Amino acid sequence: MTDQEIIGKLMFWRKNVHSLNFKHLSEYKIPSVIMYSDASNFAAGAYSACQLDNTVFHKMWTDMEKKQSSTWRELKAIESCLDTLKTKLESKIVKWFTDNQNCVRIIQCGSRKQELHSLAMSIFSICLHRSISIDIQWIPRNLNTEADSISKIFDFDDWGVSTEFFEYLDSIFGPHSCDRFADSNNRKTEKFNSKYFTPGTSGVDAFAFNWKSENNWLVPPINLVNRVLKHCVICKAIGTLIVPKWTSASFWPLLLHNKQFISNILKFKDSSNIFVQGSCKKSMFCSDKFKGSVLAVRIDMS
Repeated sequence: MTDQEIIGKLMFWRKNVHSLNFKHLSEYKIPSVIMYSDASNFAAGAYSACQLDNTVFHKMWTDMEKKQSSTWRELKAIESCLDTLKTKLESKIVKWFTDNQNCVRIIQCGSRKQELHSLAMSIFSICLHRSISIDIQWIPRNLNTEADSISKIFDFDDWGVSTEFFEYLDSIFGPHSCDRFADSNNRKTEKFNSKYFTPGTSGVDAFAFNWKSENNWLVPPINLVNRVLKHCVICKAIGTLIVPKWTSASFWPLLLHNKQFISNILKFKDSSNIFVQGSCKKSMFCSDKFKGSVLAVRIDMS
């Protein structure tokens, strides 16, 4: 432990020793929220069994996170889910189930390993500032199958565009205010929508929101392009849509049908520096298999 870390701990207890150095001996309250979490080699998953309408949390690990220990990933799953749902869990008593016994001990007592202790302190800090009372308990794996299944969901659409490509188009059509199809690892704007609850998300399911008041950044999975165009029409939306120039694709006729709402189209013949890999290393957009042009379609249906 470094001198700075030691000083940080001393300062923490100097500030909080009177407010935190106690424990109720007789107080017992029934949990109002029950959470289950798990972590696989490539993702974290969690869900609520009551109160939060079966909320599902999911996060793909970055390459660096994949290299961490299984205990680190299990702790990170709890911390990330807790941080994501903190407004929903505020002032609630939460029963949290995990199938990793080390997590229970570390969250309750801390760890000598700094990287694990830091996560435990982060969990403690979130609970402290949001008045969340968390009771974590170990359960065997056969009783945690749903969280395990969520953690093993692999996002085959986990690819994106480079920051340089976004910044170039943002300088022309921006500033963009909401990335409608993103996650915590590849978002291009502070505000973004995601497929599941994930750290920093502004909302789950982009199609559940009205896009009218935003300058939308739209890089959807190819199978959703048709729905994106229809949603833009309904919402009278403004945005920049990134699609491959596939004239035989099902979305192409719909794109041409709405050409009166297209104010500009930029064509990029060289796509080598446009797409970036996410967790899906076999995506055709990040390989030599993709040879076509890419279009940046400026949509204004206002």
